[in-house]
Amino acid sequence: MYRILPFLFLSVTIHAASLQDEFRLGKVVDFQGIAAVRPELGVRWTPVENGLLLRRGDWLRTDVRGANAVQVRLKDGGQLILGPGALLEMLKSGGVKLIRGEMEVMPPEEGVVKLQYGENSVKVKTRGVYRQSDAKVQTGLLPKDPNWLQGFKGVITTESMGSLLANVEGRNTPLTIGYHKVSVDIRDQIARTTIEESFVNHTNSRLEGVFYALVA
Repeated sequence: MYRILPFLFLSVTIHAASLQDEFRLGKVVDFQGIAAVRPELGVRWTPVENGLLLRRGDWLRTDVRGANAVQVRLKDGGQLILGPGALLEMLKSGGVKLIRGEMEVMPPEEGVVKLQYGENSVKVKTRGVYRQSDAKVQTGLLPKDPNWLQGFKGVITTESMGSLLANVEGRNTPLTIGYHKVSVDIRDQIARTTIEESFVNHTNSRLEGVFYALVA
């Protein structure tokens, strides 16, 4: 003898947007050059594109060769700009960790950005540019904006900027540009461009490196 049981219907509403907001920490709003993102427990890096959502546990990096930068708008309204050779982790706690490189931090008007770099943990209340390096160079809040940041914001010409990678303790480390000048001489409808650049050695020893030019 078979017993027929009545069907039970359940109505379930899934709020996808709320789940998305719970884990999303920011979004890529602009970038130049080469940059990539890797999710938590992931093994592959995916090229960055505008509008890319960044979630807890994601790693974001920029290539060290050339004028590479990524601008991120945080969920709470803050803003980050990563420079060449930077590596950033979106922490599960809701903050960010600068593992290497340089990054501008712009907190929201009424709030802070929780930032970790090295063994330091700070609540950034005012705009500043921070550097974290695994070599013996200056680390922490920089006294002035680096040239790559000015170039990304359009303050100086980026098409002619290059980068100098020096071997610091066995690692290729991009040096900060100290002086940058471009002059153009036009004769007989032929333009000759001259670029003068100097790079700052923050170590106490002599360095050797490779210069990479980025010309449009």
